[in-house]
Amino acid sequence: ELALASARRGFAVVGHFRSAKKEIKILAREVEKLGRPFFPIAWDFAKGTGGFIARCARFPVRLEALVNNASLYEKGDLYSSAERAWRAQVEINAFVPLLLSMDFARRVKRGLIVNLLDAGAEKFNRTFQTYRLSKRLLGELTRDTAMLLAPRIRVNAIAPGPLLPAAFDGRAAFLRKQHLAPLGAQVTLDTLTAAFDYLLTRPDLTGQVLYVDGGL
Repeated sequence: ELALASARRGFAVVGHFRSAKKEIKILAREVEKLGRPFFPIAWDFAKGTGGFIARCARFPVRLEALVNNASLYEKGDLYSSAERAWRAQVEINAFVPLLLSMDFARRVKRGLIVNLLDAGAEKFNRTFQTYRLSKRLLGELTRDTAMLLAPRIRVNAIAPGPLLPAAFDGRAAFLRKQHLAPLGAQVTLDTLTAAFDYLLTRPDLTGQVLYVDGGL
């Protein structure tokens, strides 16, 4: 959805994927229907980020924005999570976006970075402690990098509530989560893309987190 929103704004899209070859081909066709070029790039961030931004720059595009959306969403608490699982959450959800942001900032003169957080990360959740803390760290990094990279690079974030069911959630459980919000299930992917579009078009905003969560 964020790739399509970018295309509707007139951007070419460099679309990262790890293993979803079928899905990335479908997305490429949807972007190209909007009259914008799409360049897929396969990469496993668990094996490092070195060279990724340089690879993106080889495509016939001018890099203007980076969206840090790759995420590892797994159950885990501070008592029982294995060290490997805990490190993996922090690595993918916080450290990788930081490294990509720094590489992006070294390569472009002016630009925008948007980090995807999680509105639920603000509250205690025993089942997802490691995930929640890794996303909270990304929130702190959003504010710090916004100060560090200003005024050349703007850094903002979007914190969605439950917009899509998780792989291990049933439809009923997902709807229960949505209805916990004061606005119920009114928040949709359109709300997310509207927030993204707002950040794209506001050159006076940096260090901000937009909560797309129905009031949670």
